[in-house]
Amino acid sequence: MKKIIIIALLCLSTLIFALNKDNYIPNDGMLTIEERTEGSFDITVRTTTHNGQYAPIHCFALWITTDQDTFVKTVERKALSYMQHLVKFMQMTGGNSVGAVTGASLNTHITHNVSWNGQNYSGADMPDGIYRLYIELTESNSANGSIPDGPWTMIEFEKSATGYSNTYANQTNYHDLAIDYTPVIPVSLMNLSGDTVGEFIRISWQAIESGVAGYDVYRNDSDDYNTATAITSTFIPGQNLDIPSNYSYDDLNVVEDNTYYYWVVALSMDAVSYEFGPVEVTYLPVSIDENNATPILSDAGNFPNPFNPETTIKFSLETQAKTEINVYNTRGQLVRTLGNKLFSAGSNEVVYNAYPLASGVYHYSIKSGSSLIWRSMVLVK
Repeated sequence: MKKIIIIALLCLSTLIFALNKDNYIPNDGMLTIEERTEGSFDITVRTTTHNGQYAPIHCFALWITTDQDTFVKTVERKALSYMQHLVKFMQMTGGNSVGAVTGASLNTHITHNVSWNGQNYSGADMPDGIYRLYIELTESNSANGSIPDGPWTMIEFEKSATGYSNTYANQTNYHDLAIDYTPVIPVSLMNLSGDTVGEFIRISWQAIESGVAGYDVYRNDSDDYNTATAITSTFIPGQNLDIPSNYSYDDLNVVEDNTYYYWVVALSMDAVSYEFGPVEVTYLPVSIDENNATPILSDAGNFPNPFNPETTIKFSLETQAKTEINVYNTRGQLVRTLGNKLFSAGSNEVVYNAYPLASGVYHYSIKSGSSLIWRSMVLVK
């Protein structure tokens, strides 16, 4: 889950073709690429006394810098006329408190609960990476702009697509210090699966979207996404409907008995990319005889029924055969393909998760050769 900022004047079509995983930084050097994520850092810290003589009890400041101590933004500053005594704060920020929670010096020690929105004081999104959180407390007078500065602390944390959560050890003046960050994503991807279909592997998924430009599919021989490569020759456009959308991609370049790992990568309209997966698939091609086999199909049903949101569809085959399972709504529209692959002789089952479909009656078909069974099921939420 990454936000890719393209600092160049490019049309969307150029952007889509440029954002392949293996060429984020083109060799011609025309683009500057930075990864960014959206979300809010929740910061908690409880101050304790420094035993100073300054009154009111203390001034307080909390601010963010890069890992090179370049000022980013003040998050909280509790000091007005006494701000000069926050010596470290003044030295590093120049007193810049744009967008911060501000107020007079405090009359008592408290637990501070504040948030950083991942932006600098100008309102620009900051790139992913390592940042520093500085906190300063002073309870004694100091010369303006000179040492001694009040007791301060610094911790490093990470802004990234995987999120961040940490609780830090107590210090002399700072207790219960914690940072929590969960990135915001505009797409919910469900039912990611891969199945052998004849002479290829089909990757299928459902998604609830808002402002998604489309999807790419990545593949690797291991479960390492960092070395995976895009296999989609054409970008798959997003549908952005009010209901779950169904997608699939057929991988034709597969070798018998090989195991592959697949990821689906969504790209939003504002150039944010999100990865989902992997799904593991071993390619076992279905022979012509197996495709044309006509086994006896029996004992079909699902349990529980009614269900919410999962149910298990069970069926039996007299012989091993390719079997296709489809779910439909009451209008006969295809909702989901649950299986289109080789199933073994005997009892088989497939788990179906209907989240986030609406309550109602749905139908499913099980087809193997010339055998076809229809059943109904009820989703109750």
